[in-house]
Amino acid sequence: MSRRLGLIGDLGTQDLFPGVPGELDTIYGKVEIVLTRTEYKILFIPRYGFKQNIPPHEVNYRAIISALKHYGVKHVLATTIATRLNPNMNIGDIVIPQDLIDFTTFRASLVSKPGHSIDMGEIFSQELRELVLRIARENGLTNVREAGVAAVVDGVRFETRSEARFLRSIGCDIITTSIAPEAFLAKEAGLEYLPLAIVMNDAADMGVKRNMQELLIDLKKIMIGVKELVLKIAGELYKTT
Repeated sequence: MSRRLGLIGDLGTQDLFPGVPGELDTIYGKVEIVLTRTEYKILFIPRYGFKQNIPPHEVNYRAIISALKHYGVKHVLATTIATRLNPNMNIGDIVIPQDLIDFTTFRASLVSKPGHSIDMGEIFSQELRELVLRIARENGLTNVREAGVAAVVDGVRFETRSEARFLRSIGCDIITTSIAPEAFLAKEAGLEYLPLAIVMNDAADMGVKRNMQELLIDLKKIMIGVKELVLKIAGELYKTT
């Protein structure tokens, strides 16, 4: 069954959408999925598994993208937890980055032939960006921000103070994990991909890091708005495609 929208979820999303949990065996390995029972059906993939036991550097990104293709998904939203480098951003903002700088060390590709390079000049979907920002405006979601360059790192650790200062000096607004190589693989697969980066922490040179319990309490509140946004986007895609 074809699904119009795919959602790759970060922390705090595994119980967001009711549906049928399952597992798909792709050519790249198995991936856990949920076929949602929402009015506009979504293919939901918990990036770190149902039990949140897969660290960022062990995520099987190729299997995730393969699962999206298997279900006929064309448009993909991906939530990711972010650390703010830009002091003009606020904790709780949902940043729609315009670009990324990849500092990850895991190289993955769906391309099997040498000399076949894909243009990554516009890495994120302009179509989805315009849709997300329009729906956010129409629904008064003032914490959705248009802008930002994401520095993508491996994790699992946080950045050092010197790393934070360096990343800010080269034009990065947030630090996150997981949307690389995910975004590159989505582009290779011909998908319209857009991250929703949820700012939950200050950079190491800006303040004290929040503990996981604090983060999860606030994240739960923010996810109510994220769920609303995703469902409205799914509805728009069913109308227009």
